[in-house]
Amino acid sequence: MTELANQRLSLRQMLQLETRDGNPVRFARQTIITNVSLINTENWQRIHAILLVIEYELMAPSQQGPEQISCDS
Repeated sequence: MTELANQRLSLRQMLQLETRDGNPVRFARQTIITNVSLINTENWQRIHAILLVIEYELMAPSQQGPEQISCDS
């Protein structure tokens, strides 16, 4: 999670952490651990429910009908 917060551009943009005074905002591992531990059970359940909806939408069968696949044995 620390690597994601410090390196992944899309995550940093979502968190509005692109740069501060021209220098990237960086997080210590303990900062991540402390902040994640502050999320209560209700919010974790809400996050989980949102992720399940997104996953279902991504994995749902196509509206165009079944897809054809082939494979070799």
